Amino acid sequence: MTKRLLLVVLLAGLAVSCETTEDSTYIKDGVNYASTDGGVFRGRWWSYYERGSNLLSGEFYEAAEADLRKAIGMTRSSKDRWQARTYGLHFTEYFPRRELGITLLRKGELEEAETLLEQSLSHVDTARAHYYLDELKKARLAQGSLSDTTAPVLDTSLDDVQLVATLDVNLNIDARDDLGVETITVNGEALYQRGSAEEINYQQKVTLGEEGPQTIEIEATDLSDKVATKSVEIIRDLTGPSVGIREPEDALVTDAANVDLVGAARDKYNVTSIRLGDTIIAETAGEQRLPFSSTMPLQDGANNFTVVARDAAGNETHTTVNVFKGDANSLRAKLWQIGEKDPRLLRIASASPNILALILQSLKAQEEEGPTIKLRSPSADRPWRNERAVRVSGQVTTGGEVVNLLINGEVVEQFEAAPKVGFNTRIVLDPELVAKGSATFEVAVVAADDGGKKVTEQVNVDIQPLELSDAKSKMPLAVLAFQGSDDPTVNDGLRTMTEQELGNTKRFTIVERQMLEEILTEQQLSDALGSKDAALELGLIIPATAFLVADIIQRGSEAEIIMRAINISTSAIWATVDTRVSDVNSLDSMREGCNGLAQQMRQIFPRIGGEIVQARGSTALVNWVEADGILEGMQVLIVEQEEPWIDEDTGEVLAEGETTIVGKLKITKVSPSTNSRAEMVKGEDGEDPQIEPGMAIITM
Repeated sequence: MTKRLLLVVLLAGLAVSCETTEDSTYIKDGVNYASTDGGVFRGRWWSYYERGSNLLSGEFYEAAEADLRKAIGMTRSSKDRWQARTYGLHFTEYFPRRELGITLLRKGELEEAETLLEQSLSHVDTARAHYYLDELKKARLAQGSLSDTTAPVLDTSLDDVQLVATLDVNLNIDARDDLGVETITVNGEALYQRGSAEEINYQQKVTLGEEGPQTIEIEATDLSDKVATKSVEIIRDLTGPSVGIREPEDALVTDAANVDLVGAARDKYNVTSIRLGDTIIAETAGEQRLPFSSTMPLQDGANNFTVVARDAAGNETHTTVNVFKGDANSLRAKLWQIGEKDPRLLRIASASPNILALILQSLKAQEEEGPTIKLRSPSADRPWRNERAVRVSGQVTTGGEVVNLLINGEVVEQFEAAPKVGFNTRIVLDPELVAKGSATFEVAVVAADDGGKKVTEQVNVDIQPLELSDAKSKMPLAVLAFQGSDDPTVNDGLRTMTEQELGNTKRFTIVERQMLEEILTEQQLSDALGSKDAALELGLIIPATAFLVADIIQRGSEAEIIMRAINISTSAIWATVDTRVSDVNSLDSMREGCNGLAQQMRQIFPRIGGEIVQARGSTALVNWVEADGILEGMQVLIVEQEEPWIDEDTGEVLAEGETTIVGKLKITKVSPSTNSRAEMVKGEDGEDPQIEPGMAIITM
């Protein structure tokens, strides 16, 4: 080629490259939508894609269509993808079919637009493609080329009216629609979903309010705004029956061969059965009051019986009936009686017969002065590990009849008046009380008898939540660079909101920004807070399992966020998630988009339990497979559960045993069908704890 000919070719190429860049036709509000990054148009596929995307955001649809079709025609593989190599080690996000589909949607060419958007979704599932495919279907509905005559069908796993004794209910939702279910809300809160679908299944845990009736409202909406609703009434019952014992009298001493048990149980939502030990002595299909009677054979010495009343919700109240068979005047019988009334006095009573007689007289006088309350739960001597609710159980005795009981100011309804009454309820804790970990909660029980006498028993409970609900057990994340918008406040605002929404899932611990800044300043990597490339240099210096970086692609007020979770120990990309923000000028829209990122992260890094199947040295096989959702590099906690606190007299579970973390594993190989492999992570003391088959594990 001659020099003159070469010059002509170069000038022609330059003319093409500047064809739209200098044309005022594509300038709007001072923005040149035909420009590309750096102002240089190289005439390559990525240049046409970038310029076409910019022209689309400027609403120059004809020019955008031409450039996007050119980009598709210039690439050997026209598949949409997150990372397309331009040259060398340079990569860019590349979604020409999706962007062309949106362009044609704006031009009203719906048939080809639908094909392109569906093709893009078949290549990569993106929130932006879902949104515009739904918009396209709505446009077809408006023009009449698509019809919808039926509302969604909505089913749930709960009965229309359901009685429960739990703090939460697990709600399975099945919504179907021939056109597509667009949204599902539970009590006004929209459940996260990526676009419409003909069938959507959700498993949603719903936290209930205070004790008593409450309604769960479920709504499903399709793309033509047809609505299906379902209401489920939940009656939350946290109080077991009150159990009144009339015979025998409290702490009876007798030489008879057997004694009669006589009493009744009451409950607002019906008593279903009464057990004496393991034997059912009374049943009903549904009565608020259930009387019972039985004969109890006695053996010499102390005899301990447990009466268990169960209500329709499943709450149980355990009440003891203790009888001594023998000579009422014997030292053994008298010491037993003192131990039943107040075990703290036993050592003093054993000192001499005179002291023993004085104590018995004092206890007798005390009964005549008013009721006596024995609290089994909670106890001031041991911490309470459940941060959701405190169980209050025990029994009240008096010389006449106990006629009224208040627990933290609330009257126990359907109370069974008797000389001895057992009670059991749970008090829901205010989440703010235990938001920062341990707290103190006051329990006050007030009992009154038929003589008008009252007594109060008060306990300050040390609330210490289980280890697995604290920050140490959650997956630690560091949220670093969010970049791409020309407005720094958009980048920083989306990063901050993403941190908040990740924390709200209660699945992750977020490394505080102040700590990050201190670490990064010390390592001279402060740019990592705003630069994705600098963030990739961090390695192991941040106390987190993964760090998150995001590209923000802003098109006018609309933005797309592509966030990547990076394995901090290997710098490998664990996962890529995306979301669409409809308006970066709206806090609600930004929060909705960031919540979408957080919900996807929770799905990618599930909280699941399992066990160690086999162990060799520091290597373990765990009973998880690929379908369980675990990933190589994920950390796993080895936990031990103490035995629950059991009342020795009644067998009632007073509190769950403490769950403690005894070690940590890292998943090294995920099996598609058998047990996966994990390696022990050394503890803070540098030593490996002993791992054995059967040990419980849970993902961090």
